[in-house]
Amino acid sequence: MKLHACFYLLAAVIALIYGCKKDEPDEPNVSYEDIKPVKDYVYFQLGTYWIYEDNYGNVDSMYVYSAGEGIDTVRKSNGDIEGIYRFFQSKIHSVYDDYNYYIGYNSGWTSFHPTRHQVFMTKTKPGDYVGQIILMEYPPVIGNILYGEKNSIVKIENYYQIYNIGLVNYVSVIKMSNSIDIINNDQRTNYLIAKNVGIIQEELVDSNNVWKVIRYNIVQ
Repeated sequence: MKLHACFYLLAAVIALIYGCKKDEPDEPNVSYEDIKPVKDYVYFQLGTYWIYEDNYGNVDSMYVYSAGEGIDTVRKSNGDIEGIYRFFQSKIHSVYDDYNYYIGYNSGWTSFHPTRHQVFMTKTKPGDYVGQIILMEYPPVIGNILYGEKNSIVKIENYYQIYNIGLVNYVSVIKMSNSIDIINNDQRTNYLIAKNVGIIQEELVDSNNVWKVIRYNIVQ
């Protein structure tokens, strides 16, 4: 009887230990369906290009030269899984300034209750890393504020069901503002980002200059 009692006691202790152990994640913290609306705005494949023109007649051709997505497993120092995250990134080259722009998302940056997805844009080229900004937040809640590099204020200024540039109507357009845009010489900048098109307008407020998309080809 004593042997049986010891056996049951040991079993109870083991069950308690495993019951108190925090389960390790075995799935990404967001689903594919969660991030599909974000990808519609900012994830583009090879074959995508945009042609922009500014107030002074300068023209820039920007094209995607690399794109990828996947799942990233982050581990603690002891080897335990800290988190499993979804990511995607499009790498874009600007012919005008000869810089590369990485537009990317990682669900490790996502906050919950309510859910907020953040998208970042990095400006760089070999030998010159300029910096990274918060490009967009989704879903767009007008007036919501984020804080970026140099304590910049990044704000969702507006959301347009339809936004017109020339004779073209763009749908589901998010307008973001950045008070200190480090990839544009620390000036105030507004970005207008359209669903299934990407950045359609970049307003350089302090330079009194606006870049508008005039032609594009999208592959998603």
